[in-house]
Formats: sequence, C-alpha cells, structure tokens
Amino acid sequence: MGDIIEHKCFKCGGALKFDVTSQKVKCPYCDAEYEAADLMADEESKVELKDDINISADAGKEWDSNEQDSLTVYCCESCGGEVYSDENTSATMCPYCGNAVILKGRLSGTLKPDLVVPFKRTNKDAIDALKEKCKGNILVPKGFINENELKEIKGLYAPFWIYDADVDAEFKFIGVNERRVSNENEEIIIKDYYSVLRAGNISYERVPVDGSNKLDDDLMESIEPFYHDDAVDFKTAYLSGYLADKYDVTQEEAIPRASQRISNETEVAFKETAHYDKITTKEKGVKIYNTTANYILYPVWLMNTQWKDQKFTFAMNGQTGKIVGNLPISNPKAIGLGVAMFFIIFGLCTGIFGAIMGGDYGTSAIIGFLFGVVATFFTIKFLIGQIRDVCSDDYASVYRKPNSFNLTRKSDRFMYRDRDVIRKK
Repeated sequence: MGDIIEHKCFKCGGALKFDVTSQKVKCPYCDAEYEAADLMADEESKVELKDDINISADAGKEWDSNEQDSLTVYCCESCGGEVYSDENTSATMCPYCGNAVILKGRLSGTLKPDLVVPFKRTNKDAIDALKEKCKGNILVPKGFINENELKEIKGLYAPFWIYDADVDAEFKFIGVNERRVSNENEEIIIKDYYSVLRAGNISYERVPVDGSNKLDDDLMESIEPFYHDDAVDFKTAYLSGYLADKYDVTQEEAIPRASQRISNETEVAFKETAHYDKITTKEKGVKIYNTTANYILYPVWLMNTQWKDQKFTFAMNGQTGKIVGNLPISNPKAIGLGVAMFFIIFGLCTGIFGAIMGGDYGTSAIIGFLFGVVATFFTIKFLIGQIRDVCSDDYASVYRKPNSFNLTRKSDRFMYRDRDVIRKK
C-alpha cells in the first residue's frame, strides 16, 4: 500500500482540505488558503539526505613506561577528582572543590595526549583578570574579591577531544517576507511565504569537547576558543609546575556533543544563504564523515573563591587570557540602580513628551512610565549578563574551515500570501 500524503498548514500546522467551491486547499482551523499547484511544488522539493553521523574515535596514544614512572596521580577524597603531573609538582588542594589533602597514586588506564597548548598566562595574570572582572560591574557586592577570599588558584591542563569533519547537508526552510500597509482605518501586514531549499557541503577543524566530568562543560566552552598555532606534540616536561586533568569522558562518549555542535553550526551556515525577514527549518539532513580525532590538553587557570558561605569558580583561558565565571549580585545595588534609572528616565521623558504634546502631561507621564520600565529592565538585564557569562556554546562558528562552504543546490519558490488586518481604534 502506498504512503498516505497529508498536507499541513504552513501557518498553524493543521491538516488541509480541498475546498470544492473555491477550488483551493484550505485550512479548517485558521482559514488560510493555498493553491494546489504551490503545495505540489513544495511537496516536490523534499530533503532526500538522511542524518548520518559517522565520527571516528581514534585519538590518544599509549604512555611508555618511562613517562608513567615520572608521573604522579593526585586523587581528592572529597569529590573524587583526579589530576596528574610530573613527580616534582605537589598538589595540596583539589582544583575542583577546593578541599585540602589530595592522596598520591600512580597513573594507569588512561591515554597519552596527542597535543598540548602550553600556558602563556601566569597565575598573576589570572588574579588581575578576576579583579578587573569584579571591578567592571557595579552590581557586584563591594569587597567580594580580595587576597583573603581567593581560596585557591591552580594551573590545570584540561583534557579535550577535538574533531575534524566534512559535512554534506540538505535543508528545507520556510522563508517569510513581511511588509505593512496602512490607511486611516486599518494596518495590513502582508506576509509572503517561500519554500527554500539549500544543499551543499562544509568542513570543520578542531571542534572541541570537554573530556572531564569534573570540569563544568559550560565553563569550559565559555573560555573557548583555543588557537592551535601554539599546539605542540605532548611531552611530560609541559606538566612541570602544573596539573593535568585525567579524562573521564571517553572519546566515544564525546562524539554526540561534537556532532551536535557541527550539525547546529551547519544549519546556521545554510540559513545565512537565505535572505528573508524570518526563516524556520522544516526539514534537514546532515551527513558527517571523513572525521579525524585528537586528544589535546588546553591550559586553564581555575580559581575558587568564597562569599557568604557560597563557592564561586572562575576559569581563565591560559593561552588567550579570556576569563569567565558567574559573580554574585548585590540585591541592594540592583534595586537602587533600577529605582534611580526609572525615575530619571520617567522624569526626562515626561518633560520632553509633555512639551512636544502641548502640555498634555497625563499622556506624557504614561509614555515616560513605559520608557522607564523598558529601559531599566534591559539595562539591568545587560549588567546581569556581564556578571553571569557562563553559558554553553551549541555551535561551532570559529571552527568552520576557511573557504570550505560550497552550495550545490539552491531554490526559492513562492508558496502563498497571507494577510493580517489590525483595526485602528
């Protein structure tokens, strides 16, 4: 038996029906109308490529006996975190939880990194950057960071799996262009809908995935990118004076995160070729292949601070100096700033609009109130965003291989026009 074809309304998703009277296909839910020919043309532009994620897992090397003998593993009894370093480096506090006393052991059951990006920033750079970060936002409690509150700072080589990949992709988008027409009685919003098809290929280099469960993934992704001009073949000498995190996320377990970032970024790249006021994805197919993987250590400064019985962890990219971490917010400062901003903007707007409107200060006060609320809300939101800068990066824009994006198929077909009418009071 053949497959049943059911057309869905592009506006509300309801099942469409053919209307004998109008000879058009109509939606019984929102009354949208379509030409049958347009629906057939849309049906013909199907995405044929199916998702196929084929990422290999061949990173890392085996340690030789001399290297293993020269390394010591430190294990925290509190959180279970494990780090390793050369035999001359001591570890007395856990870089993850800040608790004291780390037991020593021997390195076993882990792969040797392929590459390492050496530290370029010192612990002083990290402390200065943290102070500057705190000083730069007025919502941070006064005296949050000083020498006494900085419990621990550790230079840590964080384990990452990095992936190179080629991608074939095919997407079907719905593009919408809008325009507005007004008269005395109504405003008409005219929306033109298009079926947009894009197919092609793109390549990625060194898409990273955090290889440690003890390190917060959002924290690590927030200090990206690391640049590989400085990457060198791994040697134990680079560990002198630093710790290295033992990976506990295998390269196989890291593949879904790598494929997610690659797939999401590929969708963005193809969307950028379709120039519409609004665009949404209807269908997609992404094939990832020709992959290679490497195990690399990235330099990270980890800082643990404490404020009113709360622990705060900050990370700085040991290569670029980028620092991230969620700071505490002073509620009295936030409230005071918000109230002051609101009344200043309210007063200015009320006076300005009152003069423009010929002394109608009742209406201008309403306008001033709205301006004050909106401006205060977005200003406080922006300042909090500066404080709370730890977030996941679900994309891979900086890892696109230069000049690798190639479109092989492209079509834009008009489907239908929709109108929304807004009556003026």
